[in-house]
Amino acid sequence: MEKGNLYKSKVYLAGNIQHTVDSVVWREELTVPLEKMGIITLNPRVNCFLNQISEDDEVIKRLRLDILNENYDAVSDSVKQIIRRDLRMVDVADFIIVNLEPTMPTFGTVHEIILASTQRKPIFFRINDKKDFPIWFFGLFDHNLIFNTFGEIIEYLWNINYSLDVHELNNKYWKVFKENFR
Repeated sequence: MEKGNLYKSKVYLAGNIQHTVDSVVWREELTVPLEKMGIITLNPRVNCFLNQISEDDEVIKRLRLDILNENYDAVSDSVKQIIRRDLRMVDVADFIIVNLEPTMPTFGTVHEIILASTQRKPIFFRINDKKDFPIWFFGLFDHNLIFNTFGEIIEYLWNINYSLDVHELNNKYWKVFKENFR
């Protein structure tokens, strides 16, 4: 693998887990080309921490059952751990890719992208139709980083990784560590 500008950088894959048709497959499929570029993916559906709760199907089922049984203390305790874990992944990520489904409620994803925004990280959005991008978000995020497909995002990142001079990166958002500091 040829080392590019983004080699060993980290990306967080943000998107719905609760209200969605697919919270797993798009993340798994996107991980393949990212890893080919040497980019480390941080996926909330994959437990990458020691001694932490995961967001796998079993945990989600248990949380839904606890809600049905009005066991709110257990839900609160578990979700607090998930929030801390997910936000830590946002903290250590160099950039974020968001699968935005504007017709589906998503509170965790909004929390994650606002945190990434306050940390001045590049945020790439995948949405079926840019016209459905939330109006409020147009004031917060670079509309040039809104794409219709993950393939378009991968192409953009490939260009950053291999063909652009690192000095051409927008210094407002991109803070790429030298390789020996990644």
